[in-house]
Amino acid sequence: SLAGDLAMIGGGDAPTNPTVQWAIRIIGFIATVAVTLYVTNVAKKALDKSVSKETV
Repeated sequence: SLAGDLAMIGGGDAPTNPTVQWAIRIIGFIATVAVTLYVTNVAKKALDKSVSKETV
């Protein structure tokens, strides 16, 4: 079933090497920061564009 498949996603063999675990965490953190900065930049540009149209 779909629920069973979803429950098994995290149940695979996790890497036992601490270096691999830290590398995955660091990559995830960097990706999170990058996406946050990107979305913030896009939102700021859209907001600036919207505000400038209202003042004209």
